[in-house]
Amino acid sequence: MTDAQPLHVAIDVRAGRTVLATVQGGRVIDMRRREHGAQPDATQLADDVAVLVDRAPGVVRGLAGIWRHGQRLGMADPADFGALVAAVGQQAALPTSWLPYGAALAVGEWQRVPCQGPLGVFALDVGMAGGVVIAGQAFAPLRLDLGHLSVDVNGLKCACGGRGCLHAYASETALQELSRDFEMSLEQPSAIDRQTIMSAHLAEMQRAGIGPTHVLTDRAGWAIGVAASRLQEAFGVVEVRVRTRHPELWQVLAPSAEAAVRQICGPRAPRFTPADPREDGFFVGAVAAVP
Repeated sequence: MTDAQPLHVAIDVRAGRTVLATVQGGRVIDMRRREHGAQPDATQLADDVAVLVDRAPGVVRGLAGIWRHGQRLGMADPADFGALVAAVGQQAALPTSWLPYGAALAVGEWQRVPCQGPLGVFALDVGMAGGVVIAGQAFAPLRLDLGHLSVDVNGLKCACGGRGCLHAYASETALQELSRDFEMSLEQPSAIDRQTIMSAHLAEMQRAGIGPTHVLTDRAGWAIGVAASRLQEAFGVVEVRVRTRHPELWQVLAPSAEAAVRQICGPRAPRFTPADPREDGFFVGAVAAVP
């Protein structure tokens, strides 16, 4: 890493807090966090950007936003988020851009390890999201929310009002809520980190043969496999990377996902690989869109 490589700052607005990162040469080199209410204040975020700019080992060239949406994931309206990023950039005197967080992660993953063909990425988090990268560029119209890609038009009802969304089967929220139907004991979010449920506990329960855990894991894996087949059919995706904060969870979901995508796509089935579990991908991908 050298000072000649471009420097950018990325802003990731989450529920009750915002994380800011300085990115250089495809790596996060500095971070700053701010706790806040439902909506962050542009002037306060501009102050945080100024701190990162002062600490940066060179000239910061631009500012990128990561738009998170859905239950408890930040600012639901993309227009409001775009206005916030623009206001922060104006105060910081930096050019701005922003991407949905699934698309940002997909670009970051492609930059980490380029794919020889279209790449799909899913983020299994409190909410489900994802993105598609073709020739290094995000396919990211604002209304393409891969977390709400339908895997079964007559399936489970989703929080968005639709049915059969990937989010309704495979998000951390869905796994926790569905576990109650079977009187299972998935742990609740901690008071410190409201975005963490112990999905790893589900993996441990399955390995121990406790309760009907295979119903949840098989169905969640099946949904991811069907969603991957949709990406293959629409974009010719050859690889799908799945990011979880608990890698052991993906280990128990993967067999069902792989079986479903092979059944639907046959020899055209994209391969599944784990994505990098760190936060870096979101920030690195977001700054790639800065003019």
